[in-house]
Amino acid sequence: MALTDRQRRTALAACLAAGFATLVDQGLLGIVTPALQRSLAADTAQTQWILSGYSLTFGLALVPAGRLGDRFGRRRLFLTGVALFSLTSLVSGLAVDPWLVIVARLVQGAGAGMLSAQVLGVIQDLFAGTARARALGAYGVAAGLSGLVGPIGGAALVTASDDSGWRLALLANLPFALVAFVLGLLALPRPRLRADAGAAAVSVDPVGLTGLAAATVLLLLPMVWAGASVPLLLGGAAVALMLFVGWERWYARHGRTPVLLPDLGRAPGYVRGVTVATFWFGAGVGHGTVLSLYLISGLGFSPIVAALVALPRSVTFVITSAVSWRLAVRFGHAVVSVGVAGQLLGAAVIGLAALWFAPSSFLWTVVAVELLMGVAHGLSEAPNRTFTLQSVPSHSAGLAAGFLQLSQRLSATLVVAGAVGILLGGAGGPTFGTDGFVVASALVVGLLAASLVASILLGRGQRTSLERGDGAVVTAAAPRPESPSPGADVAPDAIR
Repeated sequence: MALTDRQRRTALAACLAAGFATLVDQGLLGIVTPALQRSLAADTAQTQWILSGYSLTFGLALVPAGRLGDRFGRRRLFLTGVALFSLTSLVSGLAVDPWLVIVARLVQGAGAGMLSAQVLGVIQDLFAGTARARALGAYGVAAGLSGLVGPIGGAALVTASDDSGWRLALLANLPFALVAFVLGLLALPRPRLRADAGAAAVSVDPVGLTGLAAATVLLLLPMVWAGASVPLLLGGAAVALMLFVGWERWYARHGRTPVLLPDLGRAPGYVRGVTVATFWFGAGVGHGTVLSLYLISGLGFSPIVAALVALPRSVTFVITSAVSWRLAVRFGHAVVSVGVAGQLLGAAVIGLAALWFAPSSFLWTVVAVELLMGVAHGLSEAPNRTFTLQSVPSHSAGLAAGFLQLSQRLSATLVVAGAVGILLGGAGGPTFGTDGFVVASALVVGLLAASLVASILLGRGQRTSLERGDGAVVTAAAPRPESPSPGADVAPDAIR
């Protein structure tokens, strides 16, 4: 039975609430970690695990959760993920031992990855064309609001009460998760068998999933474990990846559907869009991390000041995300290129300002530039996601969205680790100095430049049109339009 518009809107609201809960949790953690460390007497290694464990399991859960969502239905995976995320939020907020926080954060990350893999898949399934672009724009708005509420809310709670403030901050996502669970229970359709051949071909590849998980763990662990183990872990990751690729080829040759679907690798719009997002996302997270650390540890500003500096960017990002789909319909993929270029210019200006200006002048320069970078951010994120996913077969939507997010998580982990290492090296000690910040900013600029190059190539060679919900195509000028993959712009009546 076809879903009504009201049911679609309610399902979208469930996705937005879930996405907001997971993103606001990440936004506030960096602000409240020092208070948590003091309260629980966590050592350096424990603090590293608290900060990195969530992202580790978040990234690992994305691909298998997306695959299982394609196979068994998104409703079941979404509700399980929200429940797991909520219960472990409660455990981490009430924990009296740092190791309990670490375990809770690891499991919470898995729950967040499980539900996040379904969110973009739900949007891909229930909406088509410009309706999908609007839905993804709304998701961008939720992300922007989380970036606004998370750091400022966490800083305010910690300032009010150093001991209990971090606990309240870690529990702050529970109301949003509860709303997401209730709305998902009411609106997300129950799985049903589909008649199309694409869905019939879907199968779960447990060996492939295990190999990919092993390669990912070995790749991410060096970001947490430094020293002599790093070469061994990286070598193990390379071996696991080669074995994984070999297995996937064998699996596909025998008529089965592997984790790495051939359709995804053969869709240039998807491959290049993921490349744009990978470089851009890692650069964005790295920029925000090193900027906050430099303001607090390098220049001596308070956490609340560091949080307020991000406010203009969050506001302009929310506003721009709400209308970016209209610009994407009119101008095509050029909107993404303009957005990435704006962020590149902003990161370069902030890096140079650290050399040229005194701390007070630098602070106001950052506020002004971040405001403009929020506009650029809003122009690039949702439109690029729309163009990336529109060439993906509908029966692979969850897996495609999962790979998109996984690539971003891996990029963010690597860039943050590298940028923070540069900051420490530039400072020559426990503080974060200007030289290190400038070099870290150069790293960010280089990654954004790579993203811009990929974006321009995508705009030249790929389809830059969106399809309206009624099936009519709205096309921006493109030299060589690309035919979409079968089913890419068809929104089925129910989620598998």
